Amino acid sequence: MTVYVIVVPVGYIVAVDSVSPTVFCISETGDLIRWFDCSDYMREPSDIAVSGKEYFVCDFKVSLDVNVCSQ
Repeated sequence: MTVYVIVVPVGYIVAVDSVSPTVFCISETGDLIRWFDCSDYMREPSDIAVSGKEYFVCDFKVSLDVNVCSQ
């Protein structure tokens, strides 16, 4: 299993599981804020990027633009 992780400026940790395509948003203290399954949109996430409050997850075949941790 591969997990891609990024720390965003507001202090959230965003992790993407590449085996069962799922995005997790975790607080600095380790609390799960939210999660969602994105397997309907991708098969194997390969990268994650953040621009402001938008999170981009891609698998080279399909891109999913999501707002994971909006306030």
